[in-house]
Amino acid sequence: MSSSRNPWGLEGKKERKWSDYNSEFDTPFGGFAHILMNWPGDLPTAEMDFDKRHNRLIETIAGYPRIAVGKRPLDFPMHYLSLEALKLSLYLDGIGIEGSKEGYEWHSLRTFLIDYDLKITTRLEPKVTDADHTMLLKTLIDNVKGFEEYEELNPEQRKTYDLEESNFLRGLHSSAHDRTRYWKNDNATKEIPTAGFKFYGKVSGEAVERDGFFYEHSVKFLKIQKWIKFYAGSDLGDSTPLKLDIRHNLRIGASAILEGLFAKIRSKVLEEKRPGSITIDGGGRLCFISKNISEKIWIEEIISESFALEPRHPQPFAQILRKSIMEWGVETKRIPGEGLKQGETKAFLDEQFSQITEKYFPQMAINTPPDDSLEFEGFKHEQCHICTQSADGQTESTPKRYLSQFADEESSCSKNQVCAFHYLLFALGEGVKIRQASQRMKVVVNPKDQKIHHVICLDGNGIGQIFNKKWEEIENPKIALITEKAPNIPSVNQAREKIQRDQEILDQLWSIQKEKITDLKTPWTEIEQALEQRYDDSLQNNTEVLEEIYKRRNQAYLQRKRRSFCFNAKWWIAFNDGIYSNPENHLEPFVAAGDDLILINRAQTEVQGTINALRDFARHLSEEFNDEIPISFGAGVAANTTTIAQTIKLALEAEESAKVRWKKFIQDVPETEHLIKEKARIGVQKRAGRLDLSKVEETLLHESKIQSIVHVWKPES
Repeated sequence: MSSSRNPWGLEGKKERKWSDYNSEFDTPFGGFAHILMNWPGDLPTAEMDFDKRHNRLIETIAGYPRIAVGKRPLDFPMHYLSLEALKLSLYLDGIGIEGSKEGYEWHSLRTFLIDYDLKITTRLEPKVTDADHTMLLKTLIDNVKGFEEYEELNPEQRKTYDLEESNFLRGLHSSAHDRTRYWKNDNATKEIPTAGFKFYGKVSGEAVERDGFFYEHSVKFLKIQKWIKFYAGSDLGDSTPLKLDIRHNLRIGASAILEGLFAKIRSKVLEEKRPGSITIDGGGRLCFISKNISEKIWIEEIISESFALEPRHPQPFAQILRKSIMEWGVETKRIPGEGLKQGETKAFLDEQFSQITEKYFPQMAINTPPDDSLEFEGFKHEQCHICTQSADGQTESTPKRYLSQFADEESSCSKNQVCAFHYLLFALGEGVKIRQASQRMKVVVNPKDQKIHHVICLDGNGIGQIFNKKWEEIENPKIALITEKAPNIPSVNQAREKIQRDQEILDQLWSIQKEKITDLKTPWTEIEQALEQRYDDSLQNNTEVLEEIYKRRNQAYLQRKRRSFCFNAKWWIAFNDGIYSNPENHLEPFVAAGDDLILINRAQTEVQGTINALRDFARHLSEEFNDEIPISFGAGVAANTTTIAQTIKLALEAEESAKVRWKKFIQDVPETEHLIKEKARIGVQKRAGRLDLSKVEETLLHESKIQSIVHVWKPES
């Protein structure tokens, strides 16, 4: 069993065996067993009905199992089980599928299985059958054992594999007598057909309905940094109700709002559109395919109800949401002293959550490209002292204490000095800090020394442009020829001649329209028009030619899909190995939003320790990506000499200067110039010329083809 193709188009070193992943489990089956047996909820996996057991298996294969209430790996990457789940799915992505090489050569075992699930769950009769599930399960087990060369293992190793495979099946289905049919391979000898899709492309403007096509939908929140700065920025004026040394809770809470939004959208997509539908997940964007031309209303409903306390799709911070809004209601006298009557609590929560989502949430783009010309407009509650940056009373350490200093007015009046949204942001910030600091670590915490010595702001360089890298090695379309051994009879000769004509058509179309066919942003109707311009007759009736074109288009689809997941998994594995679980380099996250991080250093007083940690992170990134892509980051470091909010502000400024310097370094290098957007290149020289480098110490981390850059504020600055 061979490795899958590298989704970045480079063959390089082969994918790793399971023993190379530094997992807590001896075999991949051990990882599956642990995840399925420890799935959060009221019932163990094996006690769920068939559909739910199947769904949990697919979500685990895809890298999206639930590892805590409302949390999946990308929602909570510091959780030990998140790392194990990402390693497991990344491992499956490294396994090739022998039967998929003809026509679908860019498949991995992971995409092969989740795409097959998507195919069978979107057919006219969506019910997954026992036969479907058993074939899928057999394909998974057989390919893993084939990749690990099970037959060549020594007796002790085979015994371990047998035991953990058994536990995997026990955790999924149980070994009760009426479940043993799932353990047998007798009825699962049929090979799973490759799941190819008719990929229409992105939905923008008026799409044309085509039977059997999948349409890509995207949701992205706009001007996120401006939104965070508006409601929670560290540059708030001194006339704010919250003390300077605690205002950073607002920033952490704002990041938690966004995290919870994406967690809710992701959970809905996984269940209703299936794990195989997700094509891009990261960078503040989620893209998925479905057979519906429009999903705009569906997405808007999810966002408007993102705070809903529903058990099926729990919000990651559901308890904090409920508790903080109820407490705010009491403190602002919106809830009377005797409390709410039966049935009134839900109505009160729904009303407040609805106002927050309607007035305070960031602007979003659904299936439309971001409009950079639009100005950010935020909502401010006219009487909230945090919104208006004013304070009539004494600054306090919590919104609750700030509200308490105002005398109660008439019983019919409510207090408005702090709005529900800012009360909620602060509570979320407190909750996130506790949650992040409650995870397993490999450093000993000294309660006597919990001072934050440094704040580090870090952001990946040119990540969006990396994903725009041109697809490589998509092979020419070929129709299977009729063997020369076939009988020389008129019908066979006619078929042979048709194949030859179709192949000529394919060769011409591919040579002229290759770029358009593999451009996933191009709607299929444009491709149809381009193809038919060369022929008098429509190609719609030539199924053989169209099928081969669909297959070529799917290669780009598979590459992009695999790139997105692999990047996420490798980024967090590198972060864990290089920083979080490294006792020499331990830094804790305040904000962990993909490649945009705010970290704190409690372990070392000297800044060199922080730089060493960042250098190890860069090294692990380089090792994970095998120099496949020019991965790097810009980081700003500031010593905590005033308040955390002010230190975050300084670290963000240093990070920005580091990223400007990085752009200046690479913009004139032909091999890397694509990492900077065309429209951004004009201003690089001007911005670089305005930098005052006398105030920072610059460190270049030469750990990959392109160095990462760290700017550290000098003490006197």
